[in-house]
Amino acid sequence: MIRSLLLISLLTVGICPGSAFAGCVGPVVMGECKGTEIPGIAGTEPETKNFEGSSGAKYQYDLNDPGDKIQYSVDLDAQRRDQMNLNPGRNLDRNIGQHGGGIKND
Repeated sequence: MIRSLLLISLLTVGICPGSAFAGCVGPVVMGECKGTEIPGIAGTEPETKNFEGSSGAKYQYDLNDPGDKIQYSVDLDAQRRDQMNLNPGRNLDRNIGQHGGGIKND
């Protein structure tokens, strides 16, 4: 009984898999954002320049750039990659003032 009420409530409110489009403010019609897309929100690719440190390590963000730093602060995937990566080049880059975020493994 409670499960069926919860399911009905979720369907009434419109919260079901595939009904939301992260990064879209406004209506979504047939999976396409008809409103405004906000870069850097989950589900959209932020516009970033790739950054390569002197060690050869490649990053998605240059954290010395204020715009990249803001985008990195909301990109949980990039932060998670940094936490899990053990690339020694990161420390070499940081020691000379190069701060990259969202290390790339390619």
